[in-house]
Amino acid sequence: MSDTLMFVAEHVPRIVETIPDILAQDPLKRYLLETEDRKDNIFTRASFKFSAYADMGTFAGKKTGYVIDNGDAHVCFSDPAKPTSRANGYLLKLAGWLYGLSLSKEQTKRLKEMQVKYRAAIKEFLGEYGGDMFSIEHVGAIPAKQGHGYGTTLCKLVVAEADSRRLKTYLVSSNRDANTEFYNRLGFFAVKKFVLGEQNPTWREAPVVIEIMIRDGPNLAEKQPVDVNLPKDGKPFYV
Repeated sequence: MSDTLMFVAEHVPRIVETIPDILAQDPLKRYLLETEDRKDNIFTRASFKFSAYADMGTFAGKKTGYVIDNGDAHVCFSDPAKPTSRANGYLLKLAGWLYGLSLSKEQTKRLKEMQVKYRAAIKEFLGEYGGDMFSIEHVGAIPAKQGHGYGTTLCKLVVAEADSRRLKTYLVSSNRDANTEFYNRLGFFAVKKFVLGEQNPTWREAPVVIEIMIRDGPNLAEKQPVDVNLPKDGKPFYV
């Protein structure tokens, strides 16, 4: 039996530690980082860690996340009622700038490709679906904890909160082969997609398909909410 808790600052180091293992087989991570000219030195590792701490620290500060087993599995989400503070916004920009300095020429090219296509797809998506929405930003578990239902439990907590406020939830999936069935079971279905690497001669694998998925349901006003209990700070939700 495992404890599910609200994501707070004390969980950040463990989550940052788990990120490389969680993303090891993610196609987007591999496309962006596994280039022939990639660097591996103290600065690249430090800038990645600083960026991860800034990112996860922001979610912890806003209390927009849940963890299982003190961070072995986690989910982070955006809540329209909890915008990022100006101070955290500056910190994230600084982290992004430093991270950008650590990238090689080809990594920078691929990152810009992703950013341009992502922004265009999100702009089109929001134009069609609009309004306030929750978004699941990160979800994952260390390999030893995968396949035990942790991801399902964590995502259900997020969509239960969104459902209680009659809001839609969306996410961006970069691992279609591994994750589509999982997200479909939770009610998420792809409505937009874009492709990376199809015109890049240095990428010798299949193009990377990124999907924007939304959980709408037949009718939010009529839909029964997901049957879970949201945990309070320091009080575990048992699974």
